[in-house]
Amino acid sequence: MMAPVSTQPVKPKPGGLAFLIPFVIWGIFSAVAVVFLVNGFSQIGKTIDDFARIDSGATAEVELKSSGGYRIWLERPGVDDELTTPPVTATVTAEDGTEVPVRTYIGDLDYSDGGRDGTAVQTFNVEKAGTYTISASVDDGQGGKFAIGKDNPLAGAGVGLGLFFGIGTLGFLIFLIILIVMLVKRGRSKKQQVQANLAAAGYGAPQGGYGQPGYGQQPGYGQQPGYGAGGYPPPPPSSPGGYGGPGNPGGSTPPPPGGSGGTPPPPTFGAPPPRS
Repeated sequence: MMAPVSTQPVKPKPGGLAFLIPFVIWGIFSAVAVVFLVNGFSQIGKTIDDFARIDSGATAEVELKSSGGYRIWLERPGVDDELTTPPVTATVTAEDGTEVPVRTYIGDLDYSDGGRDGTAVQTFNVEKAGTYTISASVDDGQGGKFAIGKDNPLAGAGVGLGLFFGIGTLGFLIFLIILIVMLVKRGRSKKQQVQANLAAAGYGAPQGGYGQPGYGQQPGYGQQPGYGAGGYPPPPPSSPGGYGGPGNPGGSTPPPPGGSGGTPPPPTFGAPPPRS
């Protein structure tokens, strides 16, 4: 006995809920990218807070914790929007009394954070960490403060931006690849669903060749009615073994009527003539 065919429609796979997976992955990557972006911009304020500061026209001992290049920033309201860099005089002296060369900063590097506006005005390089005596003054008479630091406060923001776009782009590519693969699989599954649902509804594959029932098969083809089981017509009268036509040309003598073995029936005589 044949097993009953299930009429339950076949659902395409992957299902609708599965399509949440690429979106969740993209969301996770985006969240991580935003965290790096926020952390990068938060480094701006932290770096600026760590700068050592002296007033314009003052001299102070500043501890430089590592060797390398340092910048001197002029801080005062709106200095980052000024068209020209204010003239500044600065000196840096090592613990042994050696004067460290100070050069004018080439370029335009500004920051504005927490109500503090600054622009890079001088740069110098020290060969070793230690305590250095630094004095600086603004020659335009407007005053201000000087911040001394090694790190670029905008570097952290740049790293944050780079990680934001890098991780965000990677997450989007992964999302796109997974989504395309799932859509292709679902498309194939839908085709299988249509075939399975048609089979479950009783629409099997058509019989007889090209989709037409009985196509290519004619009822009783090759058999003429009335020819008997053999399917062959009787021999024509003129064929050998036939009875032939008038005069029996080409045929055999038909069997005599009546009797067996070919014996003719006895002749029939009329009534005897009357005796005179």
